[in-house]
Amino acid sequence: MGEKVRFTGRVKTVEGEPVGNAIVNVETSITEKMWTPLVTAQTDQDGVYTAGVAFHKRGKFFVRARFPGA
Repeated sequence: MGEKVRFTGRVKTVEGEPVGNAIVNVETSITEKMWTPLVTAQTDQDGVYTAGVAFHKRGKFFVRARFPGA
């Protein structure tokens, strides 16, 4: 069992408009070079997603959300 973490993010277009009701893959990385998939989440109408995971190590990490196939 690891440390449980819940985080929230927002997906926007380049123009700053929210991307509502979209599926995103949430990934994490320690170095921003190699990314590990965590969960798949769905945004609400305002482009906001919430994901929860359990980490087995402590420390600094980066999180990103990408569209499937991107």
